[in-house]
Amino acid sequence: MLVRRATKHISPHAFPSISQPNRHIHRAGGSLQRLLHRSAPSKLLYGGILVGSLGLGYFTLHGRNDDRHATKTQTPLSTLLRSYCVFAMCSIPSLVDKSPAILDVLTSIPGVKQITYAFVRYTFFDQFVGGDTSQDCVPLLERLCAENKSGVLTYSVEVGQASTTDQEARARAKHVVKQTIQSIDVVASTVDEQPLTKGNGSLWIAIKLTGMIPRSQTLINLSAHLRNIRKSSSSPRISYPGCPTPSDLDFLTEGTSLTGSPLTDQDVLDLCELHADLVQICMHCKKRGVKILIDAEHSWFEPAIDTMGLSLMRKFNSLSDIAASPVPLVYVTFQAYLRRNKDYLIQSLKDAEAGNFALGVKLVRGAYQAIEIQEHEKAASNSSAPSLSVSPEPQPPTWSTKLETDQCYNDCIRILISALHKDVESHSPYPRIGIMFGTHNSDSCELILEETVRQGLAKREGDVHGVIAIPPEVTDRMSIAQLYGMSDSLSGSLVARTKTDAPLVAKFVPYGALAEVMPYLSRRAVENKAVLGQGKAVAERKRAGEEIWHFFRG
Repeated sequence: MLVRRATKHISPHAFPSISQPNRHIHRAGGSLQRLLHRSAPSKLLYGGILVGSLGLGYFTLHGRNDDRHATKTQTPLSTLLRSYCVFAMCSIPSLVDKSPAILDVLTSIPGVKQITYAFVRYTFFDQFVGGDTSQDCVPLLERLCAENKSGVLTYSVEVGQASTTDQEARARAKHVVKQTIQSIDVVASTVDEQPLTKGNGSLWIAIKLTGMIPRSQTLINLSAHLRNIRKSSSSPRISYPGCPTPSDLDFLTEGTSLTGSPLTDQDVLDLCELHADLVQICMHCKKRGVKILIDAEHSWFEPAIDTMGLSLMRKFNSLSDIAASPVPLVYVTFQAYLRRNKDYLIQSLKDAEAGNFALGVKLVRGAYQAIEIQEHEKAASNSSAPSLSVSPEPQPPTWSTKLETDQCYNDCIRILISALHKDVESHSPYPRIGIMFGTHNSDSCELILEETVRQGLAKREGDVHGVIAIPPEVTDRMSIAQLYGMSDSLSGSLVARTKTDAPLVAKFVPYGALAEVMPYLSRRAVENKAVLGQGKAVAERKRAGEEIWHFFRG
């Protein structure tokens, strides 16, 4: 089915200008057709490899030294064909849902494992991953800088698996910390060498806390502990996962009794070490002028992640520190698909003002809705099936519909830009807020730009369709981000429609060795349904198809 669709779209009829010298493309199409009689996994593997090889081979033979083609497209033909293949597969929901299981089976078979790795490397890896190492990502980061975009480097390795020994898990967690510190140096050095890049907007890394602790269960235990101690709290009522407080981590330093707590003595030791590692990372970020984003994860991790993020913001975003960063250093993630998000954001703004620290916000929609609802239903059913959910509430932590999530996201846009306007108008030497809007939604991007203009933070030149000029005091505080390999047309449009000294647009660039990032890619395939759903994968595929057609059309 997959290959039949792909073959249909890359047939010679789709490219009227293909002539006889390109008949090898016809032969490849025929080879794809013959694959229709193979099993589904074979179609996926061999079809993908053929399409990828076709793009690489054709570009090598006919594109690289052809000035005529080079001047008519900025994207190599091999990249376009790869994108077409990847998004054609992403257009099939059933295939996306089954992709983790398919990869698990194929990578467990000797011989087939190597073929599977080759297929993934030349398709999904090259599409969504910047490279095997942070140093491999340097050419991409340089290209993003040249395009007035910033790169957010993140070591995307899944750790904390139950199958590893304790010693292996601890070594892997320390390896992630080491890689993160190296990525800080790579980002800082790369941007330092770009003479056209101004300001601090190009200096970013992102981290996942589950990758920096030996057992992810420790964070779940901390979340359950925080849920319990907050029951009697007098703080404002916020839906689960709640709202962090400055006293949440007192037990790490004050020897507070944990009798009856889900936290074990080993958990406490590991949390102390995690916090020390995070402080070390933040200190290095401060030294190199690199901002750090703490990613959100499932709701059963969120109370733990939130309280670690708050602790780091209070320390490194402090406005009373004379050596404070000229921009917020630490950013935490707010997920609009959580019911709490709007109330949590409003309360966080108040807490930051009261605590005299800058609030760093990365606003996203969220990527775990289906799993969240499934785990909450399992917990509520009192069945024997174990559940990861630790929410005490009758409703799932997430909204039930995408429409509710979209409304929440757009409401938070307005709240944040109002807070940004207030901060800019205060003429404070140090920003009290920093915002990264993580979104692939063009309507939300339009709202962000319109709100900045409406609230006087930017000016539109010419008519209503004119370029929007955004001053440095705003771009130092605000960015709009998309994932690398996705929504490139939206990213390019935002750059073209705005005039800035420092980058407004950022691209998240994950990296890691293929074997290490296979679990990430497998998980990402399912999570990206929220991003690529509602016809967006089809639109990306069509865009790549149109560019391929223009490549040959000339």
